[in-house]
Amino acid sequence: MTICFPSIENRPGPRYVAIAEAIADAVRGGELAVGTRLPPQRNLADQLGLTVSTVTRGYALAKQRGYVSGEVGRGTFVRDPRKGGSFTFVGSSENGQIDLTCYRPAPNDQEAAIGAEFNVLARRMSSNMILRYPPAAGFATHRQAGAAWLRRAGLEMDPDNIIVCGGAQQSIATLLSGLTTPGDTVLTEALTYSGLRELAGLFRLRLEGIAMDDHGAIPEALDAAAANGARLVFLQPTLHNPTTTVMPLERRLQIVEVARRRDLSIIEDDVCGALVLDRPAPLAMLAPERTCYVTSTSKCIAPSLRVGFVAAPPDMVERLAATHHTLTLAAAPIMTEIAAAMLADGSADRIITLQRAESERRHAIAAEILAGQSFRAQPNGFHIWLALPQPWHAEDFAAAARFRGVTVVPAENFIVARGNAPHAVRVALTSAPTADMLRRGLTILADLLVSHHQPRGSIV
Repeated sequence: MTICFPSIENRPGPRYVAIAEAIADAVRGGELAVGTRLPPQRNLADQLGLTVSTVTRGYALAKQRGYVSGEVGRGTFVRDPRKGGSFTFVGSSENGQIDLTCYRPAPNDQEAAIGAEFNVLARRMSSNMILRYPPAAGFATHRQAGAAWLRRAGLEMDPDNIIVCGGAQQSIATLLSGLTTPGDTVLTEALTYSGLRELAGLFRLRLEGIAMDDHGAIPEALDAAAANGARLVFLQPTLHNPTTTVMPLERRLQIVEVARRRDLSIIEDDVCGALVLDRPAPLAMLAPERTCYVTSTSKCIAPSLRVGFVAAPPDMVERLAATHHTLTLAAAPIMTEIAAAMLADGSADRIITLQRAESERRHAIAAEILAGQSFRAQPNGFHIWLALPQPWHAEDFAAAARFRGVTVVPAENFIVARGNAPHAVRVALTSAPTADMLRRGLTILADLLVSHHQPRGSIV
């Protein structure tokens, strides 16, 4: 039989994903019985006011997830996803795992928005921008775009104090290279961004962890660590990776007081700050004379948009621009031009708004499935920090989850001092391309948390 298709009106994200998820929800809820014939693609496109290609992609995604089957000449039919065959999950890893590791935005309108900018890019870019290297700090128009991006975090920054980089990782590399010499100590939270650890090894720097509490780095611990001669601290005050902490304003003021008294320079990593509404003032606003602020479009818009911005104190800009030129020559202007256009035409803000809504939706799913478990979360963030009950250890739990088909990141990936890892894992809620796949992955994790079953290898 043919049915009236479930509504997709209030579903966020791309319309083809909404179509696939509407089918999945209707099958799970019993609204679509197995064997039901779905509307022909052209008919559904007319009904929903979409293109036929959008409906085709939606049906294809539903088929990949196992909810429908197509028969040439007959149509598309609902099937039982629990029976028969194996299915390819879009966004799963190559070995079929459900990936809850990657710290990235969920799919929404990025593909269409970035594609639209590519279509007009050649007409907008000047020959000078295409045929010559940009200045070390970036073209003036791109530094102005960086200033516009920073205003989303409440920072009013002179474009002359901004350096355009190829993403936040390149920004941090530039700062570490320009502000330290081999053998220096860099202070950071006891749990920190794993990419910082890798760069510290590359530049032969020593990382020293600062004790943390529920509000982030503890000022007294920072003070004690800085007393030993360190001159640089790397902090993530907003949506800390991995703990999700948003440092309150009072704590930020205390951190700034310590930094001024100890003459510490600050690297403020704020790659996800644009997602947080009513956020506290950045450290760069509270201590602009000593804070190098790092932000990026990759997390809030799309990972492929490798555009980062460093806002530095005026007396550091020339040195850091020269360092950036030595390391990279300059950021790729084509990517930055796309980012600048998206900031100007409002598509960046639209994607961020969609991302907030999708993140909140996925956090609600996590709260439902992991009810009764202990975890930290921020509703606009990409992940949760899941505490593990006894007898679980983080690496054992990650191995057991992988054995069951789900990948998560154990706490060991984030610790500065070996041997002090908490019993916790980072679970990315937005790396799964659909809410249905996220449900599957979280359900497996929830079962593991209560079963305490740890697969163990044979002793030989």
